[in-house]
Amino acid sequence: DFPLSELLSPRDDTWWISTFKEQFEHEWVELATSSDGLPRRVAGVKMKIPPLPYGPLSARNFDVCCCGVDGKLHYGILRAETLDRAELQEFALPGSGVDAVTVRIRVFAMAAPRQHSCGIFQLALF
Repeated sequence: DFPLSELLSPRDDTWWISTFKEQFEHEWVELATSSDGLPRRVAGVKMKIPPLPYGPLSARNFDVCCCGVDGKLHYGILRAETLDRAELQEFALPGSGVDAVTVRIRVFAMAAPRQHSCGIFQLALF
């Protein structure tokens, strides 16, 4: 297993894998939009996964949540599904995006059924 910071790396030889859960409901990771705590406009999320058959733990179904300066987490800004592609996949938020302090990605299902952990090569905001 590699540290959470590997999500920000473009490398394909490392990837983040969540902690094993006997009853997997969802897993989430949260990214800050800036180092100064001020909100930034986020138009979408990019995600890279290893496609099947190499990535049974790859994140498949997920949603995007955002937290603004009010400190409230706004759930389900976008619900999406990854494809079995090796390149970075882009998922645009509705409208012109959101002003967010943090962005949370919640994974609900993986590429192969009945998995107890999820994995992601890379995450990026745009």
